[in-house]
Amino acid sequence: MKKGFKKTQAGRPSWREKAAAGIDPARYGFQMALLSPSKTYYNRSFPLSARTAQELATIVPKGTPLIIEGFGTSGRLLFMELARLSYSCKELNPKLGRHLRFLEQEGHTDSGDAAAIAKAEFLFPNRLSPIILSESGEALAALSKSRRRLVKGKTADKNRLHVLLSESYGTCYKTLKTKISINTQKGRRFFHRFPSINALLSSPEKERELAFFFPEKGEALLAEERPWSSIVYLEALEAEAHLLIDHIENTEKMTEELKKKITAVLPSQKEAPLLLSIPGVGPISAATIIAEMKTIDRFPSEAKFAGYCGLGQLVFQSGEQSPCFKKRTMYNRVLRGAFFDVAFSAISKSGLARTYYRKKRQEGKTHRQALLRLARYYARIVYSILKKQKTYQEIVSERDRVL
Repeated sequence: MKKGFKKTQAGRPSWREKAAAGIDPARYGFQMALLSPSKTYYNRSFPLSARTAQELATIVPKGTPLIIEGFGTSGRLLFMELARLSYSCKELNPKLGRHLRFLEQEGHTDSGDAAAIAKAEFLFPNRLSPIILSESGEALAALSKSRRRLVKGKTADKNRLHVLLSESYGTCYKTLKTKISINTQKGRRFFHRFPSINALLSSPEKERELAFFFPEKGEALLAEERPWSSIVYLEALEAEAHLLIDHIENTEKMTEELKKKITAVLPSQKEAPLLLSIPGVGPISAATIIAEMKTIDRFPSEAKFAGYCGLGQLVFQSGEQSPCFKKRTMYNRVLRGAFFDVAFSAISKSGLARTYYRKKRQEGKTHRQALLRLARYYARIVYSILKKQKTYQEIVSERDRVL
């Protein structure tokens, strides 16, 4: 047994004494500090395992809040084990945690970080968000995160492929990409077969291949083109283009598989049918919102929810100066992106959203500013729907205007 693990009750705070446990998770373990306003009981590292959760039940009294910084990094299985043991978990914003560590110490140690995290329960408990853990909810969070990484990687591959083709084809690629898109399977098959202007010019089927995309001027496109002379370097570019195209194809297949898994897990969430009733919200957006917000009961007001999503501005005012608004720095970036996607999709699916967007553009707002305000209103709609447990159509029937 790891040194420091004791099943005795000595050194435990009594149930009458207010105490808190600060947890700083890492990849293979975590540092935990159990303390009260006047005394530190424990401050040491523990391994990340299911056995540790059972051991902690003999160390940490039931009812003691567990304050966790960097909740999304690692250790979710452990936290779910602790939640099953009736421990309440709270999340500390990492940026707020840095201020606490600076107050406690100028350096950086695991024990000092854990003690500073625990003291957050005594200094500003209202800034801590409760963590509601469920197995299906965490599964949605993991699947959604994996899908976002794949989409981000696919975008980077496509950008690199554009650079390669613009070099291997030269100025001819500027004309080709207007009809032959690497976003389609037909376009990728074309460039996989002809990754350079040399490969296209040397093919006896070049006129027939181009005629599919350019029925009228396919033959004229190559009339003045000449092959490159640097064969060795061109072969290196062609090999990289082949690898990128294959990787994009595999990434799209994996992304589609993850979407199917997300769609299969999504019905287990009670919020899913309510969110899917909103025009512009699909399975991916609904899964992202559910996974990131955990539960709507965490937010006492609609403004708090919008602020957490990064859609509400902060007011700054001093003395007789007029108030000014500034962008938030502490918010959930994934939720902000999800509501931007919902707003963009709703423009083509909802007449109310389209009217509101045009109204903001007529007021002089840019496209991004109008989308930001539309996303803010959709955050209000989501909060109202989840709080009242009513569908979008039921909310609309209660009001003449939602936006």
